[in-house]
Amino acid sequence: MSVTNAMESIVKHFFAEFQENYPLKCDCSQCKDDIIAIALNRVPSKYVSTEVGEVYIKTLMMDKQIESDVIKEITNAVMVVEKNPRHN
Repeated sequence: MSVTNAMESIVKHFFAEFQENYPLKCDCSQCKDDIIAIALNRVPSKYVSTEVGEVYIKTLMMDKQIESDVIKEITNAVMVVEKNPRHN
């Protein structure tokens, strides 16, 4: 296994849940990728190099404070992207 940022899978997981409850103005892949990138830049990175480390970090998804922080950053990112989409 290579070094990965476990927060990426956590942000993507919560973003998928977010989309189920709050439809985006634009759901093109560019806007979705921009939202994920902005949110990832605003949450602390959690790098792991083993599968055990990744499992540990994924258990953090059950932490309500982490969930709240990630959802907050996704919400902020959605507002930024909806105001300034990077497509025609």
